[in-house]
Amino acid sequence: KNECAKLGISYLDMVSIHSPLTDRDRRLATYGALLELRDAGWVKSVGVCNFGLVPLQEIQEAGLDLPVVNQLELSPFNQHKDVVDWCQKRGIFMGCGAWSKLSSADGPQDGWAVVAGIAQKKGMTKAQVLVRWALQKGYICVPRSSSASKVERMAIAENS
Repeated sequence: KNECAKLGISYLDMVSIHSPLTDRDRRLATYGALLELRDAGWVKSVGVCNFGLVPLQEIQEAGLDLPVVNQLELSPFNQHKDVVDWCQKRGIFMGCGAWSKLSSADGPQDGWAVVAGIAQKKGMTKAQVLVRWALQKGYICVPRSSSASKVERMAIAENS
């Protein structure tokens, strides 16, 4: 509520719990508090990030409304098929936006030649190929970058 006042807005579009790495009771209490803010009109949607099957099932078993979005690090290299399938069957949108890790020196080595080949053939960057992959899978895609020109290139690729 205070953050909305500081920002000069009457509500937030979405608030997400960033990590499930705490105990079950604290996870459910935090999630329940966000649902209360939603019900009071301060938040329009509640989401989660990095939630696997166990914390998602805890929400369901507690009888709470399921999140609108589960944001994960999703890529051709890390598809989380079990979580994606569970969420999609229950109407939970999948979001992804962690490609900066994938393009670093510490990123996955297997498959990069394929992604690089596709990028070269299409005149795109590897990150743009991954954005397109995510959109074709039906995921909510939130590219991020510290460079405005990178964001612009991604936006162009998304809409072409």
